[in-house]
Amino acid sequence: MIRLISAVRPLLVLGVLTSASLLRADLAEDLANKYVEALGGGAAMNLLQSLRATGRTTLQSTEVETVMWAARPNRIRVESRYVNKLFIQGYDGENPPWQSNSEVKDGAPIPLPASEVKSFLSDSDFDGALVNYAQKGYSLDYVGTAAVEGKPVHKLLLAASTGELMYFVLDAKTYLLVERVSQKIIQGRKAEIHIYYRDYRRVGGVLMPYQIEAKAGERTLYITTLNQVVANPALPSGVFSSPVS
Repeated sequence: MIRLISAVRPLLVLGVLTSASLLRADLAEDLANKYVEALGGGAAMNLLQSLRATGRTTLQSTEVETVMWAARPNRIRVESRYVNKLFIQGYDGENPPWQSNSEVKDGAPIPLPASEVKSFLSDSDFDGALVNYAQKGYSLDYVGTAAVEGKPVHKLLLAASTGELMYFVLDAKTYLLVERVSQKIIQGRKAEIHIYYRDYRRVGGVLMPYQIEAKAGERTLYITTLNQVVANPALPSGVFSSPVS
């Protein structure tokens, strides 16, 4: 009897753990759906095919003019201008990501450094990884509740098949994304990056953050403040492609 009970007990524990895991997964999926609805809903998001955003990015005491072009499903171009200097990063959805610096080789395009490719490709996802996460090969789990900037939040853990982990933190009242946590390589070292999303405004029927702050520990890496976001602009020919060097 003791041997039988000893055998059954792990099965009972396993059953409880499995049920708890399924409940967490169901809750995570429900929160992901509420996030999509909070943004404006899937139909409105699908009508948004491209964006052009302008603003400024503050790095320490330096202010840089920023222009971003983005289009479904994952094409992107980011221009940063400071005085006469122009730095560009781009991805056309097919060829390797590229960059150019007006002060290096007369601005001739070069491949994006290998250490930056993974995070850049992740950021190029037009809707973000949390939208239709399962179709993109991610798994999602519910971590629990916490507080961010004094507000209650829900924490979700998104896992890629590559082993990459990202935390998505949703406001418990609005279900909007308030923080994303991931790991990136900065100056050759792995660092945990916290990105905060604030000042949501409606663009083409979809809510978008107009202020984005990135921090590593207590250190602010940058703050981007947008002044205009245009829905479905006319896209210049080849805007995402690497120019011929």
